Amino acid sequence: RPPVIKAQRSKDPSGGGKFIVSQSILGYVLENRKAVLLNDMMDDPRFQKGQSLMIQNIQAAACAPMITKDRIVGVLQVESHHGQAFYKHDLELLTLVSGIAAVAIDNARLVTHAKNEQIKRSNLQRYLAPQVASEVLSGHIDMKLGGHSQAITVMFADVRGFTRMSEEQPAATIVATLNSYFERMVNHI
Repeated sequence: RPPVIKAQRSKDPSGGGKFIVSQSILGYVLENRKAVLLNDMMDDPRFQKGQSLMIQNIQAAACAPMITKDRIVGVLQVESHHGQAFYKHDLELLTLVSGIAAVAIDNARLVTHAKNEQIKRSNLQRYLAPQVASEVLSGHIDMKLGGHSQAITVMFADVRGFTRMSEEQPAATIVATLNSYFERMVNHI
């Protein structure tokens, strides 16, 4: 798919005209995953067929991929239309800036993702227990509108005399009695 220009700037004070991105340079940088320095483009066999280069009269360019975590998140490109050449130190600076920009873009994406997850978690926790909300967010529980039917078993048990016993006995005795009861019942259930 064609690249999407997110930001552009021209020395042209009128700011008129739409930028045409050189698919030749962009394709080369994306395929090779490394920065490229081009002076006198018409003599460079890699880019002689670039129509946008001729249309825009691009005479020199420097282009660097914005890579973070082994993923390309964009490309930075500078061009000269007036015969001004770029040098190795220009490419080094552009590569440095593209690396910093890539990390900044990745961090912004992570912050946005974290905020969205927190909003989802907060909304779910209004209706579900925190552990259940975590299971839903992790994908272990599938939440869909309308819910789903499921066969379940419910058991009700009554301990005879429990109310009177809990009124008369100390809390530690009641807990010990319930724990003993649960241990026996779990095996049978």
